[in-house]
Amino acid sequence: MEFESIKQNLVGKKYEKFAKKNFSFLAFLFGGLYYVHRKMYLEGIIFYLINIQLSNLTFYSGDSKFMLASLLFSLVYGLLFGGLYRNHINKKANYLVAKQTTSDKDCKKHGRTNFLAVILVMIIVSVFQSSVINKFLYEPLFGNPVLNMIKQVVNSVDGVDPNVVKLLNQINTVDDLKNIENLIEQFGLDASASIESDLQDFTDDEIGNEITDNTIDEDTNTVDEDLENTTNTIDEDSNTTSAEENDETNILSEDALSSTSSDNNVSSEKTWNGIFKLDELADLKIYRTSEKEFNVTLKVYNSDNQNDFESSKLTMNYVDEETIQLRETQDSKNNIITLKLTDSGLKIEKVSAPSYTLWEQLLDKEFTRNAFEKTGWDGVYKTDNYIIALSEIEENYLILALTDGFSDYERIFTEYASDEINFKDEREISDVVEVEKIKITKTEKGFLMQSSCSNNPSNAFNDISDKEFIKITN
Repeated sequence: MEFESIKQNLVGKKYEKFAKKNFSFLAFLFGGLYYVHRKMYLEGIIFYLINIQLSNLTFYSGDSKFMLASLLFSLVYGLLFGGLYRNHINKKANYLVAKQTTSDKDCKKHGRTNFLAVILVMIIVSVFQSSVINKFLYEPLFGNPVLNMIKQVVNSVDGVDPNVVKLLNQINTVDDLKNIENLIEQFGLDASASIESDLQDFTDDEIGNEITDNTIDEDTNTVDEDLENTTNTIDEDSNTTSAEENDETNILSEDALSSTSSDNNVSSEKTWNGIFKLDELADLKIYRTSEKEFNVTLKVYNSDNQNDFESSKLTMNYVDEETIQLRETQDSKNNIITLKLTDSGLKIEKVSAPSYTLWEQLLDKEFTRNAFEKTGWDGVYKTDNYIIALSEIEENYLILALTDGFSDYERIFTEYASDEINFKDEREISDVVEVEKIKITKTEKGFLMQSSCSNNPSNAFNDISDKEFIKITN
């Protein structure tokens, strides 16, 4: 395998982007965690620790200059990422060449990304930070931030007992709260019952002790007795009516079964995947791209020989199985359009901005679903971090939408069977011919994917070959 191909395999589908750019917005935004995500563990942990310390210094000291320093360091991380990452990939590639282990599996093992490492670093660093560094370094130096805030509030109020101020000044950490009773006696605050109560409540909250309220217990016992009496009364009434209910059960069962069967048939016909037409005025093309996301295209035909209106890929908010909301932005205004499934298709139920005359004209209009015999591929399927949505929107027109959380791919199939899909596509990109092959075979739980794309190792279909996708929803 060529050296350049090895580096492409190590980086993944964003190789060309990393090969050219120096500044990384994700490194600026997430700091050391993004370095860890890209398997630059040493640099990532060091940078993450630096940012954590600056954030804690800002929190404990209240000095904004530490926040400014944190932003500057984040900018540096973003600027350094390109060069450091390319150097990291070159070292990994040389290592694999020297070891003569340049297979796809070895490249993925030493390169690509590691999200699990990000989670582990966050957990370990957070535990160490809170139990060691904060407790033994920052709290002795700056005191507890919550207590400092209380002191500021008390000092800003006129007429506060000087002994209370002295008492609060002696409390700098949570451990000091454990000696609250001795401190109250020392400063002669025995008579200040309300102050002692408030401070003790705060102590219990900080240490995590549970407080038992006798009044609540008494009320609870009373409620329990009332509930018991009510339950006995209900039981007697229930016994009286049970015989009548049993007699009616047999009469109702046949009707209930018939009704359930009818409802299931109706609901099975309701689906968002398809083309919905409003006479000769407009049509809506809708198909799934993931479990709760859709691609929606509205096309309105103009009878005055003017340009047709088309609104594509509107932002969608999934409400439930029969309701979705679309967000269209025009002239810096948001228009929320609510679509509702019906037995025969769908209708536009609500438009939040009636000034949009087009949507207002379509309000409450019934769009009819394009009826055809489906082959049973519709559904959302998942394996590992990959999700595939298959949507058959008209006869001999099946859309595949693939996402891995970072990138999206779409393929359209016009020839397929009810149990198998075979697809081949050749395209020329930068004088290189890429040949993409996809074979999908139905299984008991979903389907088996067999796919490849020559001359493009970063193509996602190379990563999901020989994987079984499990169906998670229709």
